[in-house]
Amino acid sequence: FIPLGGSRVTRLRNYSNLIVTMLVSGVWHGAGTNFVVWGLWHGMLLTGHRMWRDIRGPREPSTAGLVIGGVFTFVMVNLGWAFFCMDLPTARLFLSRMFIG
Repeated sequence: FIPLGGSRVTRLRNYSNLIVTMLVSGVWHGAGTNFVVWGLWHGMLLTGHRMWRDIRGPREPSTAGLVIGGVFTFVMVNLGWAFFCMDLPTARLFLSRMFIG
């Protein structure tokens, strides 16, 4: 992250740095496409969080906001584990059965 410029660059470059760093982290875990998707998933989540923080500004979140944010983070990270531990067709089937039936 730091060799790419870290967070001391433009917002767009900062977002792309997060995604690239997590993609590399996914490839580091394994060369399979599932690990690349897992890295992309987490890069998009981190980018979404950074965008939200940039839009919202530096104010203290409420207790309800902390709880909702914690539950949302927990759910999204756990959904991402499907990509880490399964190949893509199996993960797709798993997630579609979980949400569609």
